[in-house]
Amino acid sequence: MATASEEQIQEGLTCLFENYWILRADNPERYHQLRRMEKDLKRVLDDRFGLRLHVHTQFIKLEKIPVEPKSWMGITDFQDVMDYTLFACALAFLESKEQNDYFLLSHLVEELNENYPDREALDWTNYRHRTSLVRVVTQLLKLHLMDRIEGDIGRFAQNEQFEALYRVTLYARYFMRTYPEDIYQYKDWHALTHEDNDRLEAHGRRWEAYRRLMMEPVVTRTSENSEQLFNYFRVQRRSIEDFFERTTPFSFELTRDAAMLTLSERKQSYTYFPAQPVIHDILLQLAAQIRSQDPVRDAYGQATLSRQEWLSLIQNVQQTAAAGWSKEFREMTTDRLADRLLDEACAWQLAETRGDQVILLPALVRFSGRYSDDFQKKEGK
Repeated sequence: MATASEEQIQEGLTCLFENYWILRADNPERYHQLRRMEKDLKRVLDDRFGLRLHVHTQFIKLEKIPVEPKSWMGITDFQDVMDYTLFACALAFLESKEQNDYFLLSHLVEELNENYPDREALDWTNYRHRTSLVRVVTQLLKLHLMDRIEGDIGRFAQNEQFEALYRVTLYARYFMRTYPEDIYQYKDWHALTHEDNDRLEAHGRRWEAYRRLMMEPVVTRTSENSEQLFNYFRVQRRSIEDFFERTTPFSFELTRDAAMLTLSERKQSYTYFPAQPVIHDILLQLAAQIRSQDPVRDAYGQATLSRQEWLSLIQNVQQTAAAGWSKEFREMTTDRLADRLLDEACAWQLAETRGDQVILLPALVRFSGRYSDDFQKKEGK
C-alpha cells in the first residue's frame, strides 16, 4: 500500500480532529479514504500526539483526550449538570441493550428513574426536567447512538405522557472509551485520567505540547508550572512549525506568554476565532479598548480586574461601538453583555475568572477591532 501524501494526511487529520467519529453508513467514501491511510495516520497520531485511532468495520474514531479538561469542552447543547447526569444514565441504558433492540421513551424514563443518583430530585412534572431529557435524547440521536422510529421528542417537553419509539444502534456500545480496569475500581474521575497522565509523562513534553496546540485555542504561560512547556516550545519551534505547516493548514505562533495555531484564511472545516458571530466583533472591539488603556500586567502577561472594572470596560465599548451591533446586543443591559462576553472570552481562553476577579489573558490583546473610517463618519464618531 502506497504511503499517504502530506495533503492526504492533512485531510485525514482534519476529519478526525473535527468529528467525533466517521460512520461508514453515513460517509462511506470518507471512511474508506481514512481506512486506506490507517497506517500513516496511526504513525503520525502516536508519534506527535500519543492518541489512539480506533478503526472498526463500521466506523473510525480518534480518541481525543485533552491534557487538561476545560469547561468549554463539554457538549455545547447541554445547559446544566442534570443534562450530563441524565446523559450518563441513558448511555448505561443503551449499553444494556442489544443492537437493533426497540424501546419506548417510557422505558427509558423508567430506567432513568431507577438509576438517577438522586431519585427524589427527578420530577417529570417539572418542565425544566423534561426539557433536560429532550436535550439528552436529541444529543443521543445526533450521535447516532439510537435511531428514531416514531415520535418527536420535542413534544415530551409539553407532555410527560408523550410516547415515542426508538432503536438501539451498533454505535451505542462504542461511545464511551474503554479503560484497563472495571470503571467501578476507580475512586473518582481524577483516577480515570491517571493512565493517560502516566503516558504523557513518559514521553516528555512532546505529546502535551502537540495535544494542547491542536485541542485548545491558545496555550498560555500562566505560572511556573508552564515554564517547562514553553521551554519545549522555544527549543522545538522549528520542528513544530514544520510539522503543522506540512500536515495541517495551521501556522505555529509563539510569543513570550502564549502559543497557538493560526489560519491564514477561513476554512469551513474548522471552528475559529474571530468568526461571524456579532459577539466576536464585540470582543475585538473590547480588545482594542483594553489595548488603549494598557492595564498593569503581571510577570505572565495577565491583567487582573475587579468585577466593577470589567463592567466599566464593557460600558465604554457599549458607548463607543454599539451603533454597529445587532438589535439583540444593542438592547442588552451592561450586566448581561458583560456576562455573555466573559463566557465567550473564557471559552476561547482569552480570559478566565478567579472568584470575583476577571483575568485578562495575554492572547486577548493580540486582537483588535474597530469600525472603518467611513462607518465612523456616518455615525458621527
